[in-house]
Amino acid sequence: MPLFGVFPSTAQLYLVDGGPPAVGSLHRNPDLAATYRLIAEQGIEAFYAGPIGEDLVAAVQQPVAVADLEFPMVGQNMTMDDLAAYRALVRPATRMTYRGHDVYGMGPPSSGGLTVGLALGILQHFGLAGLPEDELLHLYLEATRVAFADRGAFMADADFVDVPVTGLQAPGFAAQRAELVGARRSNAVAPGDPFAFQAEGEAPPLAPASSTSEGENTTHMTVADQWDNVVAYTITIEAPGGNGMVVPGRGFLLNNELTDFDPFPGTVNSVQPGMRPRSSMSPTLVLKDGRPLMALGSPGGSTIISTVLQTLVNVLDLGMSAEEAVEAPRASYLGIPEVLFERSFARSVVSQLADLGHQMVPVPELGFVTMIVFNEDGSMTAVAEAQRGGGGSARVVRED
Repeated sequence: MPLFGVFPSTAQLYLVDGGPPAVGSLHRNPDLAATYRLIAEQGIEAFYAGPIGEDLVAAVQQPVAVADLEFPMVGQNMTMDDLAAYRALVRPATRMTYRGHDVYGMGPPSSGGLTVGLALGILQHFGLAGLPEDELLHLYLEATRVAFADRGAFMADADFVDVPVTGLQAPGFAAQRAELVGARRSNAVAPGDPFAFQAEGEAPPLAPASSTSEGENTTHMTVADQWDNVVAYTITIEAPGGNGMVVPGRGFLLNNELTDFDPFPGTVNSVQPGMRPRSSMSPTLVLKDGRPLMALGSPGGSTIISTVLQTLVNVLDLGMSAEEAVEAPRASYLGIPEVLFERSFARSVVSQLADLGHQMVPVPELGFVTMIVFNEDGSMTAVAEAQRGGGGSARVVRED
């Protein structure tokens, strides 16, 4: 990456003779090992109020870059007080009931749980099993199109805007929005009125956010144990390598998550001091009769939502196995006119969708799922991508 060459601390760690290290070579990061060791010894205060935080703040205030930059390098005014004031908040999960299953997702400021849930609520009004592939994909894309209209209008950091969480998850609102799904691609879809399904007296929404560009270099892990403890965990630093800056002596990169904000003022996702940007993270847990059935998630920026949604439909509606659901070709609507689709779709299906008005744009791949399915016999099936992104890793470990 050219950006890695801008910062000597990054280049020293990640580049070899100006380029990436050879595939299969051994990479060591002793600074990061020392950082972890210090946190283990001193606790999180070493980061938020101690030497790690001090090094981070110094790097942000006075970034060290190479001398021959073609653009200005400007430090920012982060302070130790900013770090000390930060809190990792516990947020309520979203919940939607879909064909007898309880689907739980990540709430605001992520838009993932609400958008996946609303799209499922819309699809619940259509019988999907047994449909021809083009008809099934049309309904899926149109449900996503409608849900994305409400995502842009209402979903952001609930500490700063009045997100109508109850209304967006209400079955009545989903039923109302399902009426917009017709036999052909809809034109511009206006947001609905989820506030009508909220308690009285709640504030009206701000302007819808414009389409923002989310980085796709995210990581998702899915983990479970024999006692039904389940974790679906999505983490990101946004673009490849975040902002490209390794904190000198500490071995970790900084993010560039500000790109997840709307650059225009006056919308639900406009940047404000202390506000957290909207994301598309969609770690998802599915329960049947109170017991875990599925856990999954994906990286992929705004395509995360459609990747998780389509995988859920593949299993819950089409009866695919875990392996089949992850391997199936994907299509994604992101709030823009075009539909992204993987080239593994049959040409006839793509042509039929185009005939229905969808603007089809081919891409190499979409999403990178890891998923666990809990089987009726008490066993688990762990699945990751076989080819996308170079392949993933999944396994079930048993101790006899």
